[in-house]
Amino acid sequence: MNTLYVGVIGDIVDSRKLGNNRSEVQVKMEDILTKINVKYSNFVVSKFLITLGDECQGLLLPSAPIYDVICDIVDQLHPVQLRFGLGFGPLNTSVKDNALGMDGPVFYSAREAIRTASNRPGHAIAFKSSVMDDFDVIKVDALFQSLSVIRKLWTDKFIKVLPLLREGLKQKEIALKIGIRQPSVSKLLNNACWGEVLELQEKTSLLLKNSFQKYVNQQGE
Repeated sequence: MNTLYVGVIGDIVDSRKLGNNRSEVQVKMEDILTKINVKYSNFVVSKFLITLGDECQGLLLPSAPIYDVICDIVDQLHPVQLRFGLGFGPLNTSVKDNALGMDGPVFYSAREAIRTASNRPGHAIAFKSSVMDDFDVIKVDALFQSLSVIRKLWTDKFIKVLPLLREGLKQKEIALKIGIRQPSVSKLLNNACWGEVLELQEKTSLLLKNSFQKYVNQQGE
C-alpha cells in the first residue's frame, strides 16, 4: 500500500528583481522554514528547506493544516511574494528527513501545480493530484485560487496585522501593539472581509480533510 502525502513547493515571485536583497531574503526564508518545521512538527513528514535558491519544498501529512502552513510562510516573508504548488499522492522512494532526494507522483503533481501557479500573476496557489478525480482536484484548486485572489486585494496595513490576528489577539490588543485606535483595526478587518475569509478558510480545511481522507481510505481497501 502506498501512503499518500501532500507535497509543497514554494517559489519566490520575480526573485531576480530582488537584486542585492536576494541573499538576505533567502536567509530570512531559511529561518522561516526552520520555524515552520518546529511549529508543525506533528504534520511535517520531510522537513521544509530551500532547494534551488529561490525555491523551497516540504512533505506533509494529509491531515496537516496546509493553508495555515502557507500563510505562516507568506505572512512572514511579506512584502516578498510567493507562489505555491501543492501535490497529493504517493512516493516512489523512501521518506527522508529533509525534503530532498525523493521521487514520486506527489512531487510530480506539486511540480505541475507550481507551473500552473506561475501562470497566475503575483501570489498564487495551485493544486494538482494524479490520484484524485478531476472534479475533486478542480474544487480544491478553486478554493486555494480564491484565497490567493482575496489576498491580492488586501492593503499593506492589513497584512501587517495578519500575524497578530492569526495569533488570536483581540482588536484592542492589536491596536495597542501597533499604536492605532481600536476602531481603525475594526475598519481594516471589515474592509478586508476578514470574517468571510475565515469562514472560507474553515470550509477549505474541511473540504481538504474530507477529500484527502476519502482517497487515503481507498488506498487502504
